Amino acid sequence: MSVVTHEAEMTCKSNKLAIEKSSGTFRNKLDEYENSIQQLTTDVNKIKNDFKTVKLDVNELRSSVKSESCRINQLSDTRAQGVVSLKTKTNIMSDKLKEFDDELKKVNIDCCSHAKSISDLRKRIINTEKDVKVLDKSTKSYADILKSKSEQVKASAEALDNCNVIESDLSQSKEPIQRNSINEHSNSLVDSHTKHVRSSDVTNLSVLVKDIHVQSNIVNPAPSTSIENKIKNTNNNITGNEQNTNIQVHFPTSMCNPTTVDNFRGFVKKNKTPCIQILRRWYRQTQFM
Repeated sequence: MSVVTHEAEMTCKSNKLAIEKSSGTFRNKLDEYENSIQQLTTDVNKIKNDFKTVKLDVNELRSSVKSESCRINQLSDTRAQGVVSLKTKTNIMSDKLKEFDDELKKVNIDCCSHAKSISDLRKRIINTEKDVKVLDKSTKSYADILKSKSEQVKASAEALDNCNVIESDLSQSKEPIQRNSINEHSNSLVDSHTKHVRSSDVTNLSVLVKDIHVQSNIVNPAPSTSIENKIKNTNNNITGNEQNTNIQVHFPTSMCNPTTVDNFRGFVKKNKTPCIQILRRWYRQTQFM
């Protein structure tokens, strides 16, 4: 019996030792499980915190997305409005361009008409220039008119000389000398006047004839009254023809040099003849007109 008890005690001790070992291992495992559970709880808390931050970030993203979407919508609306306004402006510009095209057509038509009128005017100007050239060739100059008048005066003087030959009772030896002196004196007067005469002397040719008649009477006084009547008739004919006709006069530039009355001191000839005095009066009148 003692042996059985001893074996039972030994088995009990071995069982106790095994139980203690198993309990120790179990405790260790429990501690490990507890540590792992604590780590898991910490990890869960971290995950929860991360989830909260993610939620906050998501909310921020949502708000930013909403704001950006609103901004994009506003930009799209403004762009749509701008496109509409551009369309309206393009339509208005197209209408204005059509009007401008019509105006350009009108301007082109006017330019064509103006070009035609300008060409017509040029043709007329060319024709007028041709007519003016023809008139310049056909009209007489002032010197030609004076030559013709001087020839008429010479012819009248020669006619008067012939009348003097027929009617005078003087001797034939002295009379030709006197007639030649009269003719030379009258010709010298006519030539001196025609060299230094301007436009007013055309109307004053009767003065030339009167001067010639007076000076010829000084050299050879004619007693007959028929000669004086003929001279008066010739003077009246000359003045009447000059009053009834318009004579075209060409003034050379060399004759129109004096511009003021103070600078005007007469012409080349020094002695003051009545013709130059008449010219001075005419020049002063034209300056004050």
